[in-house]
Amino acid sequence: EVSTEYSKFPDSRNVAKNMASTLPKTKLIYIIRQPYARLRSHYIHKVGAGIERRTLNEVLNDSLHDYSINEYINYSRYYFQLAQYLPFYPANNILVITTEAMKENRDATLSKLFLFVGVNTDFVVENDVRVNLSSERKRWNRLGLGIRKSDRIYNRYKFYAVRYPKLIKLFDRLVSLPIKVTPVSEPIKSRLDAIFKEDLRKLQDCVDVDLSHWSL
Repeated sequence: EVSTEYSKFPDSRNVAKNMASTLPKTKLIYIIRQPYARLRSHYIHKVGAGIERRTLNEVLNDSLHDYSINEYINYSRYYFQLAQYLPFYPANNILVITTEAMKENRDATLSKLFLFVGVNTDFVVENDVRVNLSSERKRWNRLGLGIRKSDRIYNRYKFYAVRYPKLIKLFDRLVSLPIKVTPVSEPIKSRLDAIFKEDLRKLQDCVDVDLSHWSL
């Protein structure tokens, strides 16, 4: 079972409590991404869906005035999210891995995951699936929004996007525009760094996860 909704506190509440009432002895795997990369991907996704119209710096500036209820920052505060589960699950039943480790050292990372869940650690997953393509996402134009609003048409679009990526890239030029994301300003980044560094310190004190390849 996989869902990002499990780590969207406080927007999704009582998730850990409800999960523990159904699966009290399960093991959990929390896959995390460099906080700014996740935040940027989140922003691109919402712009592409036509939900967000502010610039990234406007979003973050507004968020910092009330980040306690803001999804852009909160979803990148990984200990803040994980802490919701600790009253219900022991830390040794939670494995935290990074998307960067999955991408750059996949076999070793999967072996660690297999050991955690109790299956053969020598198994090798053979695939070339590409993940987290937010940098390639586009903002829908009017034609694209028409496609997006129809579940039947949009599901067909996604079906062909996986199987014929080159053809879909050509089609995307008709239905979308590129999304431009400005760099985070230094004053905003300085404030975010303090928030993320403290959160990551708590995360590493709680669970065994190597974040040495990250930089803020």
